[in-house]
Amino acid sequence: MRAAYLYRLDLAAPVRPMTPGRWRAVHAMLRARRTCPLCQVTHPYVIPTSLGCCPGCADPVALAA
Repeated sequence: MRAAYLYRLDLAAPVRPMTPGRWRAVHAMLRARRTCPLCQVTHPYVIPTSLGCCPGCADPVALAA
């Protein structure tokens, strides 16, 4: 098996540690993925991108498909 490595591991810089600001940004992004744009309720699950809103706000015809 042949492999072509695109970078050298011995020259790689370590990953920067997570700062409190970066943690806040990650939590805000995840909360935005769980908030329905129509009813503005934050659910414990990620809103399906196929629906664009929570199942409670979705069109019943779209749910049947």
